[in-house]
Amino acid sequence: MTVTINGSTGIAGVDGSAGTPAIQGGDTNTGMFFPAADTISFTTAGTEDVRIDSVGEVTRFNTNPGGVTIKRTDGVNSNGWLNFVGSDDVVDGSVRMATDAANALTFQTAATERARIDSSGNLLVARTSVVNQGRISVDMLGGTNVGLSVVNTNGGNTGNFCNFARSDTTVIGAIQQNGASAVTYSTSSDYRLKEDIAPMTGALAKVALLKPCTYKWKVDGSDGQGFIAHELAEVVPQCVTGEKDAVDAEGNPVYQGIDTSFLSATLAAAIQELHQIVQAQAAEIAELKANLP
Repeated sequence: MTVTINGSTGIAGVDGSAGTPAIQGGDTNTGMFFPAADTISFTTAGTEDVRIDSVGEVTRFNTNPGGVTIKRTDGVNSNGWLNFVGSDDVVDGSVRMATDAANALTFQTAATERARIDSSGNLLVARTSVVNQGRISVDMLGGTNVGLSVVNTNGGNTGNFCNFARSDTTVIGAIQQNGASAVTYSTSSDYRLKEDIAPMTGALAKVALLKPCTYKWKVDGSDGQGFIAHELAEVVPQCVTGEKDAVDAEGNPVYQGIDTSFLSATLAAAIQELHQIVQAQAAEIAELKANLP
């Protein structure tokens, strides 16, 4: 094989292989070779590790540890950067190790952190700490007053924005688009999931025990109306989550919540019971009128 060395072509005429690279140092099985037209490969210990093909794609073949490893060699265990630079040589975005949290991966745009995955696997967007033990925490950005937007891009007026599933992946609830201008919030209610189905009784008595009230929120003094969680739990416990006066390990309040949608069946049954009472009273009144002299 002829090797040409001159001022215009440099070193030419030899392609080499992974075991015997065309360009090598003192280690004869480590270097650079040319496996195909318009393609450059790099080999170590006789094994091809990295290839740059004719369209500029970079492939790493070594599977241990696999992928691409970016390592700092200056003894600093932070700020390991992967930068994305436009044709104007300006850094448009970055991925790096966080400087203020061990084993966190952060994502930046315009030299500002926008999101991170922390050492516990929590995804944080526009913030650096977890809120209320949530696995995903999203802050509102700028003045848009929108924390999270979910957009249906399939061009139709139906589809699920979000599914909620058990650990076995069975969907138990969803947020769905309902036509062009509405959203439906659904929870499982299929008859095939239920047994011992029976008509509700005593609903009117339950409604009589409810304590609807008005109030002001302490945080801003705004007006509200509804129920107090622990009072509602005494009548319809399915409406309430959490325990009265609960606190976490640090003594911070863990507040109760209410889902008043679970009241709808009780209210519907109470209206039916009231309707029956009204009908019975109307029949009695009609009979009394018919017997008047």
